[in-house]
Amino acid sequence: MSPAGSRTATGFGNRELSWLAFNERVLEEAADASTPLLERVKFASIAASNLDEFFMVRVAGLKQEVADGRMTPDPSGLSPGRQLEAVTERAHALSAALYELTCTTLLPRLKAAGIQVARWSEIDEGRRAALSAFFASELLPVLTPFAIDVSRPFPLLASLSLYVAVRLAPAPGDDEPRLAIVPVPSGQARLIPVSAGFPCVFALLEEIIRAHLAHLFPGQRILESALLRIARDAELEVDDEGGRTQLEIVERELRRRRTGDVVRLEMERSTSPALLMLVQRQFDVGPEETYLADGPLDLRVLMGLTEVPGFEELRDPPFHPVNVVSMQQQADMFALIDDHDVLLHHPYDSYDPVVALVSQAADDPDVLAIKQTLYRTNSGSALLGALQRAAERHKQVTVLVELTARFDEERNIRWARALEEAGAHVIYGVRGYKTHAKICLIVRRGRDGVRRYLHLGTGNYNEQTARLYTDFGLMTSSQRFVEDATALFTALTGYSDPPRLRRLIMAP
Repeated sequence: MSPAGSRTATGFGNRELSWLAFNERVLEEAADASTPLLERVKFASIAASNLDEFFMVRVAGLKQEVADGRMTPDPSGLSPGRQLEAVTERAHALSAALYELTCTTLLPRLKAAGIQVARWSEIDEGRRAALSAFFASELLPVLTPFAIDVSRPFPLLASLSLYVAVRLAPAPGDDEPRLAIVPVPSGQARLIPVSAGFPCVFALLEEIIRAHLAHLFPGQRILESALLRIARDAELEVDDEGGRTQLEIVERELRRRRTGDVVRLEMERSTSPALLMLVQRQFDVGPEETYLADGPLDLRVLMGLTEVPGFEELRDPPFHPVNVVSMQQQADMFALIDDHDVLLHHPYDSYDPVVALVSQAADDPDVLAIKQTLYRTNSGSALLGALQRAAERHKQVTVLVELTARFDEERNIRWARALEEAGAHVIYGVRGYKTHAKICLIVRRGRDGVRRYLHLGTGNYNEQTARLYTDFGLMTSSQRFVEDATALFTALTGYSDPPRLRRLIMAP
């Protein structure tokens, strides 16, 4: 695929440009005037979030290949250097299109519909006074400005966090302006209500901070302030060096992420050339890695606007999944699966039967074992709670937790340790591979002996995303399926050659 999106002479498209084309289609959904306004805003926020991950993983990987001097072309025929050039050109165009749509269409239309993100200059004096009181009581005690000089080096800035860069007048006897950095608190909501009801007006947290910088630098003359945001290399380098366990390797790589190379710098377009060059020099980035924005940095903030109560006319009609398994049937999932297979199509079919199956397995005294893979699950997951409960009741619970699920690594480590504390056997993935299977095998003693029950899915064991993503799930006690599932778990948890399967296919 060329930068314009066509295929190369090899007949293959480039993976990175193909991903950008996908995110361009997400942005097209935000631009579609036939879609309700708040749904368009949601798509714009998703496109911004996708772009963050693209830089931290895909662009970071390309930059590393270029730094290593690799010249081998990909299947599309593009070398790493050529890919990076094409990706940079396309990503700049995509970022510009995202801000153009957000600032010239979406935000003005939201304002007309009664939802406004107001700049400080657009807020009247009475409401400014209330925000100033909020700053004094809630923000000022939390804020910590960092001066930068020969004795105080540039602070380590976190990836995807917001900061205010402040240029101060030179100190007496000096000719050079001074620089300071003010972190925008990440633990504080970024959308601050200015007025309730209609219209619904918000101020951005960083706008309030910038309006009160004099409180942070008393007696100093502020020449300029500008927002900045960086994205760091977040690609995990999972290797076998030093004989570390998979858990230790992933934990080491998560620590390394905090100091990874900067792969993108975002600043406001109004930033002076002097301040821009100073910040670029600190992060060792050039114009190619610098993205200047005409609106608020980090457009993920738009997602908060989609959660404003009311304004139902700006949303898609609410969707309610169908209960293809009745509440009476859900009361005994084992009897139901003994009678016939159950095929679920989410999100159109409810995910409740999956939760009911695992929950009943945890509580049923006849259940002997539960074996399950976990890739990404949600906070407060009923499935996770059921597995913990089963382990605490001395059932044989084995869970394969895939630690390298992108950007869910820390959360997966917490879940894995919670399961271990409950008494479950936890396998931390298979070294050298990513286990993406969604499978749960339940072993139960019945009147006719031991029976096995299986759930296979295309989607994660996540009750929240099951209401959004399109996936299939199959529940069965078919002999050939459960035998294959047993062989699969044996291969995942022990030493064995790849099993010979009759109904399932295992990759690689």
